This record gives sequence, C-alpha cells and structure tokens, in this order.
Amino acid sequence: RAGIVAHLGSSPEVLRQIIDPSRETVFFLDAHYVKGFGADSVSVANQCPLLAELKSIFSFRWRVPPHILIDDAE
Repeated sequence: RAGIVAHLGSSPEVLRQIIDPSRETVFFLDAHYVKGFGADSVSVANQCPLLAELKSIFSFRWRVPPHILIDDAE
C-alpha cells in the first residue's frame, strides 16, 4: 500500500534508524513474551525487547514528547 514502509531487523536498532524527533510521533509497542515451541532458542532480550525499544526512543531529544502505547504489558 502507498505510504506504508516495512522495516526488517532488531526493533531497537530499527527505531534508532527511523526516528525523527522533530515530528510528533505515536509508538505502539508490543510487550510480547515468547512462550512454548521454540522459546528456548530465543534470547531473553529478544523475548521481550520492550525495555530496549524504550531506551532507543528516549535516546533522542524530542521536540514534542512521543505518545507510547504498550500492548500486552502485564
């Protein structure tokens, strides 16, 4: 679709590459945690990258503080 861009990679790293702190921004983060099949092969940091994503977001000096929505936060 027009206007949609997909980015592939580690979410904290991708965020650092695409964030423009001069723009008003809304982030919708997923606080998922991998359970069940294949979970043993996933590193702890990759099971829930939320803290690393927040660190990436707040590493910028924002003109207007971003809005952050977090799904699945328990």
